[in-house]
Amino acid sequence: MAATLLQRAEQHENEGDLAGAAAYLGDYLQLIPDDPRILVKRAFLRDKAAETPRQGFGALGTFEELLRLEQDTPEIRRRLVELSMLFGRYQDAITHLRPLLIRFPHDG
Repeated sequence: MAATLLQRAEQHENEGDLAGAAAYLGDYLQLIPDDPRILVKRAFLRDKAAETPRQGFGALGTFEELLRLEQDTPEIRRRLVELSMLFGRYQDAITHLRPLLIRFPHDG
């Protein structure tokens, strides 16, 4: 069952249906909630598929959840900075920038 959901998600992604792919990954995560690779993939798919501010804000929440689940990567932090700025959450953006500045002091 789980493998089938991943196959369907991949098929939808290949067809350009990012929202559909994210939905199938969400179903997969109902069965296997601690799969970090799929959690990250779903977050980026939801972000790319967002067509409304509400959907974009949902993607922001998904990325924040990844941090709580200890999926702290530079890509996730950078996207959180961008989304936080987009939604006027400037203090959150600063909070996400600090670890990046410590880890990459020469990134401008």
